[in-house]
Amino acid sequence: MSPRMHAILLGSALCAGAGQFALADQPPAATAQQALWQPLDLDAADSAVQPVQFSEYADDGSPWDEPLVTDRPDFTEASSTVGRGVNQIEMGYTFFYDDRESDGAIVREHSAPEIIYRRGLTDGAELRLGWNYTWERTQLGGAADTVDGANDLYVGTKLDVAQGHCLVPEQAVVLQWFVPTGADAFTTDEVEFGVNYLYSWELANDWSLAGSTGFDTLTEGEDDSVVWHQSVAVGVPLSDCWGMYGEYFGLYDTQRAVNVDQHFINGGLTYLVNYNLQLDFRAGIGLNDDSTDFFAGTGASFRF
Repeated sequence: MSPRMHAILLGSALCAGAGQFALADQPPAATAQQALWQPLDLDAADSAVQPVQFSEYADDGSPWDEPLVTDRPDFTEASSTVGRGVNQIEMGYTFFYDDRESDGAIVREHSAPEIIYRRGLTDGAELRLGWNYTWERTQLGGAADTVDGANDLYVGTKLDVAQGHCLVPEQAVVLQWFVPTGADAFTTDEVEFGVNYLYSWELANDWSLAGSTGFDTLTEGEDDSVVWHQSVAVGVPLSDCWGMYGEYFGLYDTQRAVNVDQHFINGGLTYLVNYNLQLDFRAGIGLNDDSTDFFAGTGASFRF
């Protein structure tokens, strides 16, 4: 897999997308006795203790009195920003396995820490910085080749476009750049650019439907291309703290003599430890020969 196609597969912007589904009967906000790492006390619903004032912006009740919304763990990123004054870090690990029919090679990749830092600049705009490291082992017959190195630095911004109402989805757009700072095996030596349009609807019983449509530029040698991507995800709350999702996403190569399209399905679980800490797990498979056969990963997100 090419360096940029690998980065796009990780989630169109280094991170893979979304805890955008709602939780059923949402538990109370973290109280003064519930520090960042303490679990939710579901028996404290009637407590008169006020939420912890994590920042000077907490007085208006937003966003600290709501569970954090993340761009992990699916491909479809959340259609909202983190909120003014909020710092949010999302990170994880992913394993990729591909038994290539084209040449018989078996490729195993490890990706970490998949870190993205999100800083709320205003109520509707956030700054995004991301970094990742990849280990890749390719085995062909009795020979094996291993490469590892940092990926290109990710810089982006997410902007709120519209609030959801009735049939109108909640909407946001991400503008993103990959700066060529990575190792030789994982950089295109060019500044790459992408746009991601995000949208989601709230459904009955706290289910949600979300999608993303976008593109990223891709430079490989003398070839300049554009990779379009499309996704659709359904989020389902399982309990006060547990949620799950199912998703399809595809990468569609263009403008080259031989284009490579990739199609995937995946699903995962999220666990809300408290309003400011979420754990996640995901796994997926490729649907065609050009796709990575299997991937699975885990991660965590927290805000402060």
